Amino acid sequence: MRNIRFFLLAAWFCISLDAYAQTTYYVAPPPTGSNEEGIPDDPDNPFATIAYAINQSTGNSDTIKVLSGVYPQASAITVNKSITITGLGEDVTVLANIGVSPLFRITANTVTIEGIKLSKAELPLGGMGVLIAPPLGEDVNIAIRQNEISGFASGIELSQGARFDGLEISNNFINNNTNGILINQTVQFTENSVVLSNDLSGNNKAIINNSTVNNGIINAQANWWGSTVASGVTLEITNVNRVTYSPWLNTETDNNSDDEGFQGSFTSLGVQRITSNSNALTDAYDLVTAEGNITIYPSQVNNNFTYEAITINKNISFITASTTLIPIDRLITNGGNLILNGAFKVNELELIEGDIRTTGGNALIVSFGGVITENGTGQFLGEVKSDAFTLPANTPLNFLGVSISGGAGPLNNITISRTTGANAVATVGDSRSIEVLWDINVPDQNNISPRTLTFTWESIYDGEMNFNNLEAVIWKRPAPSSAWEFVDQTAINTDQNPRIVTVNNVTSFSQWIISDANNPLPVELTSFSASLLEPHVELNWETASEINSDFFSVERSENGKDFQEIGQLKAAGDSDTPLQYRYIDEQAARRFSGSLFYRLRTVDFDGSFEYSDITAVSISEDDIPMITAFAREGEASMKLFTRAIEPGDYHIWITDLSGRKIFEQDIELSPKEAYELGTGNLPQSVYLIRCVGNQLALSSKFRVEGIE
Repeated sequence: MRNIRFFLLAAWFCISLDAYAQTTYYVAPPPTGSNEEGIPDDPDNPFATIAYAINQSTGNSDTIKVLSGVYPQASAITVNKSITITGLGEDVTVLANIGVSPLFRITANTVTIEGIKLSKAELPLGGMGVLIAPPLGEDVNIAIRQNEISGFASGIELSQGARFDGLEISNNFINNNTNGILINQTVQFTENSVVLSNDLSGNNKAIINNSTVNNGIINAQANWWGSTVASGVTLEITNVNRVTYSPWLNTETDNNSDDEGFQGSFTSLGVQRITSNSNALTDAYDLVTAEGNITIYPSQVNNNFTYEAITINKNISFITASTTLIPIDRLITNGGNLILNGAFKVNELELIEGDIRTTGGNALIVSFGGVITENGTGQFLGEVKSDAFTLPANTPLNFLGVSISGGAGPLNNITISRTTGANAVATVGDSRSIEVLWDINVPDQNNISPRTLTFTWESIYDGEMNFNNLEAVIWKRPAPSSAWEFVDQTAINTDQNPRIVTVNNVTSFSQWIISDANNPLPVELTSFSASLLEPHVELNWETASEINSDFFSVERSENGKDFQEIGQLKAAGDSDTPLQYRYIDEQAARRFSGSLFYRLRTVDFDGSFEYSDITAVSISEDDIPMITAFAREGEASMKLFTRAIEPGDYHIWITDLSGRKIFEQDIELSPKEAYELGTGNLPQSVYLIRCVGNQLALSSKFRVEGIE
């Protein structure tokens, strides 16, 4: 194999008269016909290998900048001076020929290697990508970051006996090796050493062996192991109680283009509780960004670990990785909002400042005997329920705003749930309920002795109710599919907070809600739904009747709490027949990912209004084509949207489904942009848009929407 040599620009080798001045060297592939020695032989056109640049360096924190190109190596590169070797901003590949091991051997005590791709010229796997073997007995600070390392027996290996005061192995892609990172047993660390934010997927093993007593702790947080099963790593670790492992990335998606191809923003993390990491959830929470999400996996060892108590002070989402119930000791909101998507159980719930919302039809289980404290501005939005328990005869109970007293016999396997927020609102008679729905479930309803029920709720859940007439109406239904039945009407003190109403002589249990005595509805809404019609979101709703209705305001939210109007549709005014409405949220799927929440604000002619229930749609970026289009009938142009397209010149043409060309144009495109094309008025139909350029051929169907 021809041994290619390298072109060296050493600040044109300007070595300062100060022997200790830092110098920058530039290494690049050589011109054709250069000599094979790697030694500059032409003062006006010097060239040399990376090893030659290291040899020329003073070792006083000099920098070698390696410019774009492929660099085959027939022998190891020994880094024996304090130096930085960087390929950041370039496309650099250093290839190890067969038999070369290691590709880089670090024997100095202060070295940085960054932004370089290290790989084997030919298979099979073998040798080492980087061997770190610094002088024994000296303080060592070495950084290996933002590199790609593949094809070796060990991607990175630390030699026996080394002591590190500041080892950093971070933001690397270390893939398809036998061992990802091999740290031998006698290596010693201080707490400043980190193995952080690396992609270690595709290796046979990702070993961090830290078995020697008193040799320090490796902080190995937020690495992607290539699996959401923690045992794929932990089975390869000895004495894991000396290693911090949680969490690991649960996605390989680069969510931040500024991070040199690695997901350093931690918008999505996965975590699993194992024997050694009792603070697993806290580790993940500290690392994840606001508005990010943490996927929580069932703990190891038969799921017998409970995740630790955690205080939420930034907006975050918890997601369960399976249908297994995830136990958490205590949840506290103190400045942030928490969304729960999955099956969770807590012993104690405290809302100070910030809301907790459940989604996806899930309920948060609170252990019976646990504590729910709502002593601030925070609200629980969604369903929270108790474990099943037995209430003995003549035993009072106060839980989730329900007080039960009296009763000569026990209530067996009783559960109590409370749903709050817009999804708890029901239509009863000609009124809307408050934003609280209670469900008291007793499987055996036979021979229940009379009880007294007292319901309490905070005024923040009054919703559209004003209770100006000082009377509240109590309703019940035996099952969710049943009609609401009038139970009682009782006086209410509107100065009270919480509100309190009581119903006596209850001999059956079901769902319960409260309304005021007279609050007529302008619109009877029978359905409201959102669905993904890529790349748009389609909203559909139906009214059974309308009285003095002016218009519908469509509102959207990314967190389920803060809504903004995105459009309006004219209402019918007065109608006693069912009417259907449709609204398209243009390109919502292109602009957003995750869950989007929608609600309707129905506005009457006198300015009064009411809100619908909230509906949601889940959007993944994988659902969205690289190009999409949108147009409405009667408009002289259409919109073209791009996602992850390569910037450059493209040829666009539009055809109908029979292949007949409708429109074509040359256009310069960039990613994540919107363009307007003068297509002329396109009739309502389905069309095909094609885009060719930059060695890409893309196509996507789109529909011209009819006039609303």
